[in-house]
Amino acid sequence: MNTDELKLNKPYKYIDLCKTLSEPQTQGGRNRKLQLERWATYFEFEKKGQTYIVSKLKNPPLINRTGGSQKFKSLKLLLIDELNFRNKLSGSMKMILNQIKIDNNFKLIADKLNAPNFELAENYLQANSNYLKLEKSIFNSLVMEINQKLKEVFSSALNSLQKQGLISFEEGYFIEPKLLANRFATAAETKLIKSIKKEELKQLAVEYGLPAEKVNYFVVAVKNDSQKFYNRVNETLLKNYSFSCLSYRYSIELTKQLNPENQLIIEEKAQLIDEFKTNLKDYFEVKFNKPSNSEWGEPLNAETQKEIKKILLDFFFD
Repeated sequence: MNTDELKLNKPYKYIDLCKTLSEPQTQGGRNRKLQLERWATYFEFEKKGQTYIVSKLKNPPLINRTGGSQKFKSLKLLLIDELNFRNKLSGSMKMILNQIKIDNNFKLIADKLNAPNFELAENYLQANSNYLKLEKSIFNSLVMEINQKLKEVFSSALNSLQKQGLISFEEGYFIEPKLLANRFATAAETKLIKSIKKEELKQLAVEYGLPAEKVNYFVVAVKNDSQKFYNRVNETLLKNYSFSCLSYRYSIELTKQLNPENQLIIEEKAQLIDEFKTNLKDYFEVKFNKPSNSEWGEPLNAETQKEIKKILLDFFFD
């Protein structure tokens, strides 16, 4: 959508208006109706016969809160709002994030997942069930699944916002060189990190007595060896290359400031956070309708696994 060349009070045929706005032409019906509704968020217009007359330009919301796919739209709205808030505090249009640690509410979720506490989760399960027992393998596999989904929806939200021209971003391994400031890894350093991770997985496969192709990050998590794995990777990096890998992060820069009237109020923000949590829980509950016993240490039957994991979703997202 480009309104720079739009002339007020000039009659446009539909095809000419689409060209002026750099918009695709629709064939009428529902698609045309949705397109006109979207145009109405950018400018006021009137249709007279076969022409459209634009009378006033508007300041549209950066993200349309109605229409389009609703799934995880809450995350995009919250991201833009947080970027704008930080811009007002610091004057900087840029911030560096580790997944969804964008405010205290999301930080609580992320902290639970980055440093999962088995004992707290076990106590929560016992308090909400009369008979279920928590296996560490099930707990670790759920943490891994949630983290993978969070990374997926976070990257999807960033790509969508970038396509809309609202942000620019880069992502990659964030490293800590000896005696130097922390920064993103170069392409060569990224290649090194991936190579060392691959070798450490092979070493763990030997220790597990398993074929190398059968051992991945999920297996390491289920075996409760994630911390050991990353410690080994960093030991090798520090010894041979004088830097350690802190985490995978995102550097995001706001390219358009939010219009004041579109800033989220406290109640809206709370509602969007609840929507985001609900979307995640719904996603996993649908997924758990078809659970399968894993080769890697989930001895419980499918229905018991599903029941345990549903209770744990409340532990992570309530």
